[in-house]
Formats: sequence, C-alpha cells, structure tokens
Amino acid sequence: MNSILGIVKEYSRVEETLYSPDLKSFSFKHFCIVNLVVNIAKIESIKKIEFILLNDFKNMTQTAAEKFLDKYDLIVQYSNKYENSQNYISKNKEKFIFIEAPVVFRSVNKSLISQKYLRIMHGDHLGRNYIKKYNRDLVRSNFQFPFFEKKNDKGESILLINQMVNDSAIRPIDPYIWANDVVKEIRKYSDNKIIFRDHPLQKEKYLDEKKKLINNENLYLSDNDKIEDDLLQTKCCVTFSSGSAIESLFAQIPVIATDKRSFVYEIVENKISSINKLEIPDLNPLKSALSFTHYSLNEILDGTCWRNIKKFI
Repeated sequence: MNSILGIVKEYSRVEETLYSPDLKSFSFKHFCIVNLVVNIAKIESIKKIEFILLNDFKNMTQTAAEKFLDKYDLIVQYSNKYENSQNYISKNKEKFIFIEAPVVFRSVNKSLISQKYLRIMHGDHLGRNYIKKYNRDLVRSNFQFPFFEKKNDKGESILLINQMVNDSAIRPIDPYIWANDVVKEIRKYSDNKIIFRDHPLQKEKYLDEKKKLINNENLYLSDNDKIEDDLLQTKCCVTFSSGSAIESLFAQIPVIATDKRSFVYEIVENKISSINKLEIPDLNPLKSALSFTHYSLNEILDGTCWRNIKKFI
C-alpha cells in the first residue's frame, strides 16, 4: 500500500464532541478515523496520507467521487451511507475499512463515545458472510462478552424485532411491510403470542404503521426499554438483520434471521417455516468473529486493531 485516505466529519452532536487543549471542537468519529489512518500509515510505512471532509466529499458527483477514490489504496470511513460512492465500494470492497457502532456491549440510546467497543470491518459494514470471513476458531485475547441471564424456559412468545426505516441493514425493504408479511407467515405455523419490538430510535412519524400491526390477532407492542425484558417472555426471536439477534442467542433464545446482512445468518434458521424446530447453534464461530471485529479506543490507538484487521484483507 502506498496511499491512504480518511473521510472525516467536521461536525457532531453535542454528546459526541471532543475538545482540544485550545478548545477547538471535533467529532469523536473524526478522532477515531484520523487515529486509525495515522496508525495504519505508521505500521505499513505509508507516506501518502490524506483526509477529506465529509461534506466536501458528499458534494462531489458520482463520477468525481469515483475518480477521487481511485487515487488511494486504502480508504477509512464511518459506515457506508454516501450515495456517490456506494457503487464504487461494491466494486472495490478490498479498498475500504469501515468504523461502525458495535453489536457487542451496544447501547442503542447512547452515543458512540460511550460504547465499550467500536466495530471495525473490511470491505463491508454489514453481516454478509461475516462468520466465514472473521472466524479464526478462537476469541482474541483480552476480549470480553456481556453477561446475559439464562432464558426463561417457560417463555412462549415470539419476539419480532423491527429495524429502522431506510437503514442500510434493511434498505430497500420497508421494515413494516416486512413485519406484516412475517406475521402472516408465522400464523401458518404458530398461534403463539407475538411481541413486536420496534427499533428504539424509530421516528414518531411511523407510529401509525406500528399501530396497524395490533390488528393482527394475539400480537402486542413491546413497551420495554431493554430487550432483555422482552427476551424473558420469549421462546424465539425473528428478525430481518438486526444485531439484536446476537443478544438473543447469548441469552439462549433461538433465532430466525431472514436476510444475509444479518451477522448470524450463517448459523441460524432463515425461514419462518422452521419456527417450531429451532435450536441454539454453536456460538463459538460467532464469538470469534465478533472478537476480531470489535476494538476499544485504546486498541485502535496502540495498533492492536489494525494488526488484527489486516489479516482479513
């Protein structure tokens, strides 16, 4: 590698803002990207190190953006949400490192700066072939997993977990249409109570869509803040590609994941027709993959992150 680019944010929400000694503010995401880029360049002896502000990059046409990205061997950015580069990324995955919110020790209602780990992935920020790529048949040293209470063996409900409208983990599917279709499919095989858990950050304007689901017999909306409280009533979890499937499995609740973008798709059932014969898979490959894609800020700064991630490139 001869060149590396970091795409950085010049602004942030208050809860994700850091300050330098001279009281200049900057984004925590910016801080993480800059330090990962500099760390990679140092370890790999890369001399061409450049950064571009996110707004400047987003203002480029698709053609200009692709021509610009062609100049670099490796590109580090937060998530994959920029329309002018998505086609380029799909054709040049090997050039991209993504920083993302974690799916281990995650707290949906807290800012990125408050999370225990950051998720660092190569080529794709979603779960396609996730375990096949990142499983090394061991959990990396010093990595910790959260503790979950053992499941309530008397739970009889089916937990249906929804996702955010327009999120890259479900787009172009409308999550409410998906949920309605899944309810109809479940009813072919089970009359058990269904608990619908919407994404906690879903916008209020979709409240009517949520209420429409109540028209289905024996379906109830969850009002629990924590997913653990829903899992206590649950015999199985159904999701499109939500990271909550991981929490469900750790709590010994079997899962159906219907889309390949799910981090657990490779080890769980994928069809609703299997809902009455679900089992907990071997979680060791998943745990290995999770450990090699989640890093603390200190591990980004000390090189641990890059020394591991480069093994998957």
